[in-house]
Amino acid sequence: MATPSLETKARAGKGVYGYAALLNRVNSSPLPKTEIIDLSEPKSMSYSPHYSIRDDGEPITRPNTLFSKVLFDKIGEKLAKKEQIILLINRRGYSSYLTCGHCGHIFVCPSCHGNLTYHKEDEMLKCHRCGYVELYPETCPECGQDKIKRVGFGTERIVKVLNEQFKEARVARLDSDVTKVRNNLTKTLSAFREGKYDILVGTQMIAKGHDFPNVTLVGVVLADIGLSLPSYRAAETTFELITQAVGRSGRADKEGIAYIQTYNPTHYAITLGAKQDYESFYLKEMQNRHIAKAPPYLFQIAMYFSGKDEERTILASMEFKQEILKKGFKDLIILGPIAPFYEYVGEKHRRFLLLKCKKPTEIKEHIASLALLLSGKGGIDITFDVDPLDC
Repeated sequence: MATPSLETKARAGKGVYGYAALLNRVNSSPLPKTEIIDLSEPKSMSYSPHYSIRDDGEPITRPNTLFSKVLFDKIGEKLAKKEQIILLINRRGYSSYLTCGHCGHIFVCPSCHGNLTYHKEDEMLKCHRCGYVELYPETCPECGQDKIKRVGFGTERIVKVLNEQFKEARVARLDSDVTKVRNNLTKTLSAFREGKYDILVGTQMIAKGHDFPNVTLVGVVLADIGLSLPSYRAAETTFELITQAVGRSGRADKEGIAYIQTYNPTHYAITLGAKQDYESFYLKEMQNRHIAKAPPYLFQIAMYFSGKDEERTILASMEFKQEILKKGFKDLIILGPIAPFYEYVGEKHRRFLLLKCKKPTEIKEHIASLALLLSGKGGIDITFDVDPLDC
């Protein structure tokens, strides 16, 4: 494993696991040359209409927000050489969300209040959390105007732009929407390996473990997406994804190159990911985890309270916290109750407690018995998650 989790590496350092370092790449081929592209620099983007085309086919003379000029030109160069390209964007759909250009209304999921993502392929708005879907709106439900704006981008839009700009290129897409159809993942990967496609666009599923000898260019279209997630693993996940993606380029006898587009060119997860420097990332991230009292230094237990009455939900979470504190557990830290990232799910309000401790066994038993006793009372459901991945 090129990027073991920090917890796994820490346990290996203590002798809990064995540890073997692989110092050379497969076939002893050199790592690809990697360049970080700062998207906040206007000079890195092209103002040519050639790089930006409206949905109706008319050119727009404005900065292209998908590809830097250097990555765009390199794609053309590799296609001319009959070499293959992988482009990673860890976001599916066509646009990240819709908003009304007249009143500012944002289209959100009625079930969990997350932004709805626009999928052009079937003209639907979809919630990537709970699965809610609705048809693409013709007018704004708030003001009735038809000035709907699409903001952001995902795999679908990347493919659309590539098809417009490189008309001879054969472009394949892989994300969870595509792989819902049985065998699509295996078929697409096999076809790409056999040279039936020139460019493979996809989410994280295309970054790990694949060996395509003719891939000489990898582009991480936007490396910043994971850094904004409300998780102590955000930097680790970003580093892992960049490291794995860059490693897909130049795995055979042809020299590889990789471009990482970002608005955070100095973030250590991005700079060290570009270098594939796991050891330096491990040391830096372990320092941050120690300061934050996050795993592997402490175990974490997430507790969620949900109910249709918001006040009762808040009160239940506060009372539960007091019940835990009464036991006087040593070295226990309790954060919250707070509103979680998704505050409203399934027509229920939610509150969140985060417990941090060194020895979780006794605490787990206590909160499990409390949750069993109190869950359901007053219409409040209580669940907990040991070692959560998204806190």
